[in-house]
Amino acid sequence: MWLDDRAKGKRLRADFSADGAAWGDDVLAYESPDGTICECCAPAIAAADGGAVVAFRNWIDGDRDIWTLRLAAGKTKFGPATKSGTGSWKLAGCPMAGPAVAVRGADVVSAWRRERDVFLAVGMAKERDLGEGTEPQVVVKDDGVHVVWIAGDSLVHLAPGARSSEEIAKSASFPCAADRGGAGRVARRGDAPCAARDPALTRAPRVANIRAMTPADRALQRHVEAIGRAPGSIVVPAGAPKPNIDRHALRPRTLRTTQGRLRRVAGRRRLRRAHRVGRRDGDSATRR
Repeated sequence: MWLDDRAKGKRLRADFSADGAAWGDDVLAYESPDGTICECCAPAIAAADGGAVVAFRNWIDGDRDIWTLRLAAGKTKFGPATKSGTGSWKLAGCPMAGPAVAVRGADVVSAWRRERDVFLAVGMAKERDLGEGTEPQVVVKDDGVHVVWIAGDSLVHLAPGARSSEEIAKSASFPCAADRGGAGRVARRGDAPCAARDPALTRAPRVANIRAMTPADRALQRHVEAIGRAPGSIVVPAGAPKPNIDRHALRPRTLRTTQGRLRRVAGRRRLRRAHRVGRRDGDSATRR
């Protein structure tokens, strides 16, 4: 499932494989009557009784709302699209906030961001405003629907039946939740609950301390933060020190590569300064 832009406007397309090796021709899953769906918000997909359910951010009459599609087992044609929730978000640009989706019996469970808040809808029930935040993820367990999302810089968790969420990790971003078995457990590392972008939830956190930062350190930190946004990065469990970057804690190859880039940048700056000084000296000689 992906956002396809081979033609004008974004469309939702899909492909199918029984073994992950052989693939057929991709099919059109959805096309907006306005010519494009939201350009950047990534769709979400979940297995459902041998088929699948997909959530995506549509764009109709300027409203960028979450819609869902169902795919029956053994089929390659998706059913009609259905809007999640009742409200709408009229927005000129993409909010860069894709939805989350799961299945509970016959009901589609979807969570999404609208303006500043996170919303949850289960089947045809009225949408629920969970409060301020972004990047929601949902997991359906035997005890009900669990939702995690980012509120401020913290990862929060709403348990089934709870009236309010609780903080489970600090300095969090890009969460991903998965069912690993055991009622009521969203995802865990050791004894502290956490969520990660790694679907397997098995990698150790990359956490280190930082000393006084130099300009080179700041450039290195920006590079490492970019690495941390790749799949496999995870947030720090509650109670752990705030994650900062120490370049001596990085993998040697990453460190060497980054140091080489920093040296090249510094070299180019020296050349530009020398060029400016040379031009000034030449202008002075001409005036004399």
